Amino acid sequence: MQVSGGGRGGDLQEVPASVAKTSAGGGESPATVSSLEDVVVQPGVNTIVPVAVGHLNRIVTPFEKPIVQTVSQSVFEVKGNVVYISTQDPSPIAMYITPSNDESVAISLTLAPRKIPPIQANLIIGQLPSAGGSGVPAGQGGFRYSGQAKKWEEGQPYMESIKGIMRALALGGIPKGYSMGKLNRTDTIPACFQDGISFDFSRAQIVMGHNFKAVIGVARNASSVPVMFDETSCTHPQLAAAAAWPRNMLEPGQATEIYIVTRVGDAPAEDSSRPSLLN
Repeated sequence: MQVSGGGRGGDLQEVPASVAKTSAGGGESPATVSSLEDVVVQPGVNTIVPVAVGHLNRIVTPFEKPIVQTVSQSVFEVKGNVVYISTQDPSPIAMYITPSNDESVAISLTLAPRKIPPIQANLIIGQLPSAGGSGVPAGQGGFRYSGQAKKWEEGQPYMESIKGIMRALALGGIPKGYSMGKLNRTDTIPACFQDGISFDFSRAQIVMGHNFKAVIGVARNASSVPVMFDETSCTHPQLAAAAAWPRNMLEPGQATEIYIVTRVGDAPAEDSSRPSLLN
């Protein structure tokens, strides 16, 4: 079957029907190739990431202003938190990526050029490996770095950060740059006790930032009379604040969420010690 053209005096040539087919006429759409992948990286562990040779690749970092350290002659360009990379050399590219204001955190990558479409790799910093060699996914306790969370926390007074965390949790969201996970065996559970109230952290949620972390549990009135929840009934070695939502006054059998915000960081090192006079 032929498709005849119009025009003046038949000045358009006939076109085969197979060429004139459109997608509406049953033509197949071209196959798509996914080039987006999330890459969980760990400090102190080199991660191999495949990249396209001869094309522009996109590495999305968790740092607001990343700095690339490498001896490779490949072309690098940093825009915001993204590193663009192109190479014509099939040799592996080793590099370190650090935040501009913190050399204590570094992502070690080896880019493996291959004949593949351009890729976009989203780097997610996970937990340091445990002694047994197994790690825990990002946001489930342990080490975590977020440039956005750090900027948000340190861009306002201490108490405003605490209020912002509580407000976001009460509204069912999470603060900017924070991540959410489940309670891990390495997390310290808040110690809570109050007459007439039972506390449950078995299904606790963890909302992780840079300087702060929130543990979310449930408080339930286990008595036969109304009880007012007391925020001072919960303690933690790094306690910053505690609150309850949507209610503080609990009727018998009624429950509410409790938010325990803790500081994140190592305990200060002891530079010296004083011998006891009793020894």
